[in-house]
Amino acid sequence: MERERTIADGEIGVLTDEDIIREGQNRRLIVVEFSEKQVQQTCYELRAGNVYYDLSNGAKRITLMTSDDFIMLKPHQLAVVITKESLELPADVLGRIPMKGQALLAGPPAG
Repeated sequence: MERERTIADGEIGVLTDEDIIREGQNRRLIVVEFSEKQVQQTCYELRAGNVYYDLSNGAKRITLMTSDDFIMLKPHQLAVVITKESLELPADVLGRIPMKGQALLAGPPAG
């Protein structure tokens, strides 16, 4: 019987969706709030939590109170957004966390 492949096997390359799902299910890489639905195209899409810090306002902590609340950044505003997920990447794994274009262009919810 063949042993299950893990990221510890030292292979060089990009993790596949299957790799990310397996590692997340085993509480490696994404150790809190892992969701298979967030795995897309060899990426894991982190979700904003309900806390962020407005660095343009003295690092003010802001807590979103309802699921309808959203974070709206103004031009040149800086913020640190706390994700729902917690990550633990081994020393030989590189993670990249860019802002998602859709999130950058999204306006306030209609309503």
